[in-house]
Amino acid sequence: MASSWLGTLFGAAMSVPKRRFATILDDVSFDVHEGERIALVGRNGAGKSTLLRVLAGAFEPTSGTVESVGTKQALLSIGVGFNPEATIMENIFLRATAMGIPSADIKGLIEPVLEFSGLRGVSNRRLLTLSSGQRVRLGFALSTAVQTDIVLLDEWFGAGDAQFVRKARQRMTDRVDGSKIVVVASHNESLLQKLCNRALLVDQGRLVLDGSVSEVLAEYQRLYPRSEAGERARTKARRKKAERRKRRRARLAAQSLAAQPTGIAVETAATDTPDPRTLAAARYRAARKRSWRAKRAALAARAELVAAADGAAFGEPGSADAPDAGLREARARFKRARKAWHRAKLAARDARKALLDMAGKANDPRGEEGPAMPEIATEAPAPVRRRRKAAVSRDPLAEGSGRPQ
Repeated sequence: MASSWLGTLFGAAMSVPKRRFATILDDVSFDVHEGERIALVGRNGAGKSTLLRVLAGAFEPTSGTVESVGTKQALLSIGVGFNPEATIMENIFLRATAMGIPSADIKGLIEPVLEFSGLRGVSNRRLLTLSSGQRVRLGFALSTAVQTDIVLLDEWFGAGDAQFVRKARQRMTDRVDGSKIVVVASHNESLLQKLCNRALLVDQGRLVLDGSVSEVLAEYQRLYPRSEAGERARTKARRKKAERRKRRRARLAAQSLAAQPTGIAVETAATDTPDPRTLAAARYRAARKRSWRAKRAALAARAELVAAADGAAFGEPGSADAPDAGLREARARFKRARKAWHRAKLAARDARKALLDMAGKANDPRGEEGPAMPEIATEAPAPVRRRRKAAVSRDPLAEGSGRPQ
């Protein structure tokens, strides 16, 4: 073992690194016009990200030219271009200057960037003191602060906490809708079909096919058919996504139900003398329906709590970052739904009691509210007296008499 270790060390020390030039993109020519949304399709290492960097101007082609008209912004590496020793304010100036934003416009971007990233309270701190999530928020807020004519995307943004992801996706959608040309590289086929109207298939640095999104995706699947294991994994991921969406709908329903007032509003026709029994019956029906809805919401919240507990126990994706927080939220939602169900049951019981009281008044011969209704027994039934068995003596002397002692 010692000889093999020494041989490995000697080989690593004596090996000379060899540098060679590799052609990443070759014979790639295409035109993009206003209004087109281009999807770059290909395997990892096919040259999609390199092509985006060439289009953005980060890489200069060794041969050929790139002509672009209009302002452009590339969301390739959000955290690139920051100085960790500088403060957040200084990094905003540095990054905005590198993006080509005039100095007169940078001052107007500081407040929107800090507001969107949620870093207003720590704007004077150095960048190295921030967490990775805070850096991502700062880079995204600064990269998307200005609307440009051309947008270059390398995968759709989806990092960060849930609240920031919602804001980021909304801003991304606004920027894409407001731009004239969009070029996006992604492996999400549903996103490409929804967002793009044209696709380019890149394979081993060459442009293989230029056509519609469906044609390019079909050709890509023909060149690289999916394995059964990968298809099962994707099916499992889609099923989990559908379950998470179902739990989210149940959570929203429970929240909306808990936010509703406990009172029951009953709309009746405008009459001079409304029938009290009709109003009481309508209130009871509405209260009973509300109780059933609250019960279903509570059961859905309970199912969500059980799923969250299972995910926290077995490490389900999506709960690995903060399993305890997700479990606490699910438990809090279940408690709110259960309280709402309890309030709805009490309201239904009160409505039923009011209806029974109204029925009792209608049965009163002295009442003047319409015809009498069948009487409702309110007296408790007479107690049933049971005959107690006498104890039979086990005395042998008394067995002949057969009489209880």
